[in-house]
Amino acid sequence: MKGARWWNNDVKGKVNEKKETYTIFMNSGTNVEKEISKVRHKAVKKVDKKTVVVAKNMACDKLYQKMEIKEGENELLSWRRLGKEELGTWVL
Repeated sequence: MKGARWWNNDVKGKVNEKKETYTIFMNSGTNVEKEISKVRHKAVKKVDKKTVVVAKNMACDKLYQKMEIKEGENELLSWRRLGKEELGTWVL
């Protein structure tokens, strides 16, 4: 995600891993392979969601820490301009 303050290499790696497991799941031939890859994809997807939540929370915490000092006011305004897409469910 271009410009997302919470997007980092860790999140990027987890998302790419999730995409790879989904591709393997969709290209599985037999029912046994499909079940195995489905279970693996669900596990990777769960870890991916947790990674994204942690990254978003860390970005939000950094913003709140910066708000305590004067320079954080301008950053808060730039976050509000980004819109709901980048911030997800955060309400500022």
